[in-house]
Amino acid sequence: SLPAVAVLDSGSDCIALELNGKCLHQEDIVETAEKFWDCSDPVACDALGHGTFVASEIAANTNNERGIAGAAWNAGVGIFKVCYQELVTDGLNYFFAGLCPVSASAEGIARATALGYKVINMSYGSDFIDSAGNIFATNPSTAECEAVQAARDQGVGLVAGAGNNGDQEKTYPAACLSDIGESTVIAVAATDHNDDRASFSTYGSNWVSLSAPGQDIIGILTDAHCGTYTPGTDSCAHWQNGTSMSS
Repeated sequence: SLPAVAVLDSGSDCIALELNGKCLHQEDIVETAEKFWDCSDPVACDALGHGTFVASEIAANTNNERGIAGAAWNAGVGIFKVCYQELVTDGLNYFFAGLCPVSASAEGIARATALGYKVINMSYGSDFIDSAGNIFATNPSTAECEAVQAARDQGVGLVAGAGNNGDQEKTYPAACLSDIGESTVIAVAATDHNDDRASFSTYGSNWVSLSAPGQDIIGILTDAHCGTYTPGTDSCAHWQNGTSMSS
């Protein structure tokens, strides 16, 4: 069997050419209709494209003369949908955003651990959504960081993007700590073409573990984002920036 990485994100297009045969497991932790988006693969439907991009960076099919090569080209991925696309407003404008409820993050970590994954990638910052629908970045969540600790106790390595705020404000789950103040997640900041910190990257010497390339990174979006060919026959390549790409 293939080495496996659990990808907690917005789902993934596992029919896409670069991920065909690489998705070992697909699961909806959040179940959202997202009726405005037509998914070829209804399980863990990726309306955002973010989860497909991250999964492709990890495990894209390689030496197939298409798209990109996965960094862990001999690995498979387990897809756990913990984020979804939602129409939100800042009071003046409406726009689509990716939301990752902290409850889904905690459950996804627990589910991936229970299924035996030894590496979990979390390229997101979790959100707290109150009863009125207001959205906040999470503070240290007991449930989320306890799920991280429980996974660590079972030998799981957890990796997360440090965030894209360009400051030292902690992002979770990347900044989860143990009861004695030790980092329990490998928090990854982003570097630019000169191996300097990318201007957008969150940073912090007391919780960010390492840095990796995160500027102008190529990956694969869902086939629906290109939509000019039959699904599964070509690669919808795109460039993105962020600590999501770094992790």
